[in-house]
Amino acid sequence: MKKKILLILFIILFTCGCEANYNVTINEDLSVSESATALEGAEFFSNYPKSSVQRVVGFILEPHLEYLEGNGFAVKQIYNKDTAGVNLKNEYKDMEEYISVSKLYKHFGEDIEYTNEDGKITIKINGALQADDQVQSEYFAIDKANFTLKVPFKVLEHNADSVNEKDKTYTWNLTQGEKREIMIVFNDTVEKPFPVLLVVLGVVIALGIVLALFIYRVAMISKKNNEV
Repeated sequence: MKKKILLILFIILFTCGCEANYNVTINEDLSVSESATALEGAEFFSNYPKSSVQRVVGFILEPHLEYLEGNGFAVKQIYNKDTAGVNLKNEYKDMEEYISVSKLYKHFGEDIEYTNEDGKITIKINGALQADDQVQSEYFAIDKANFTLKVPFKVLEHNADSVNEKDKTYTWNLTQGEKREIMIVFNDTVEKPFPVLLVVLGVVIALGIVLALFIYRVAMISKKNNEV
C-alpha cells in the first residue's frame, strides 16, 4: 500500500500536460543531485474556477510534504505569469542512495540498472514515459519530458538525443507511451585538461635551452676566430 501511495505521489507531482524537466548531476565523488520541475499553464488551472492557482498547487502538495521533507527534498512552488507548478530538489551521497530514495526517475521507465565494474559505470533505464493507462491521478498526464544527465567523466557510450560537450550534459527527449532505453556508460575518472600553465612553462624552458645553446655556440665560434 505504501509503495502505491508513493507512486501516486510522484505521478501527481511530476506529470503535466506541458513538458517536464528532470535534471540529474553525477559529481566527481559519485554523489548525485537531482532537480525536477513540472509546470502547468492557464488552461489546466481553468478546470478549477472556484480555486486559486496557489490553492490548487498547495492542495496537490500538502498531503505529501511529510514524505518529501522527511527524505530531504527541497520543495519550491513556482508561480510565473503564464505557468505555475513545483520544483523538487534533492542530493544523495552516492548512486545507491539516489536509487533507493528517489522515485522521480521511475517516470521514465522501470528501476535503474546501475553497475560499476572496475570504474566502468553503466546506467540504464528501460521502459516508457508515463503511458495513458498508467495515469492514476485526475490532475496531470505527462505529454513530454526531458531527462538531462550531467557527468564530469569520459563517456564511452550513450544513446542520448542531444549532447552539450561544453556542459557535459546528455539529454533524452521523451514522449508519453514511447518505449525506449536511456543508457550511458562512462569511466569514473575525471577528464582534466592538461594545465595551460605547464604548457607555457615547458615552452619557455625549451626556448631558454635553445637560446642558451645558441649563445654558447656563438661564443665558441667567436673564441676560435680570436685564436686564429
